[in-house]
Amino acid sequence: GTGVCEISGSVPGELSGSYDECGGTLEVDWTYTDDCQRTITAKKTITVLPAPAAEFESVDNITITCEEANSFEAGSLSYTNGGTGACEISGSVQGELSGQYSECGGLLFVDWTYTDDCQRTITERQQIKVNPAPAAEFEEVENMEITCEEANSFEPGSLSYTNGGTGVCEISGSVPGELSGSYDE
Repeated sequence: GTGVCEISGSVPGELSGSYDECGGTLEVDWTYTDDCQRTITAKKTITVLPAPAAEFESVDNITITCEEANSFEAGSLSYTNGGTGACEISGSVQGELSGQYSECGGLLFVDWTYTDDCQRTITERQQIKVNPAPAAEFEEVENMEITCEEANSFEPGSLSYTNGGTGVCEISGSVPGELSGSYDE
């Protein structure tokens, strides 16, 4: 209509509903009642999609010594989806150590796993190469001279060896000597 018969204008919408990082539903309702007590309504439904899943910060594979492996501990790793407010997914989780090594080296792994409230799981894995422990060395020996009589009863004895390592990285012990050569009067 025009003139006195025209009914026009605008009204603010009323927002309701809820959402979180996993999504949700919002609704906007508009209501208008004219001077003749006639009410009109309109409704819009807004589907809120889930926020992006979080991602772990990246980790590099590393190599450590056998001795460093003796005290290696899995650390925590941060994750985020870069969101803000209700859309933010961030935090950190403790890693889980697995694998094995010996004085000859080996492989360890750290695995991080996180499942968000939307039941989306993310994982990250770090590989840790363990280098072999150093080779053992014999204790120092010196050449010697003995008399012919002492040679008659000479026993070679045992000689110790070690690599100076600790725990599973230790290589140590002793071995009996093996006598060779010959002598006469």
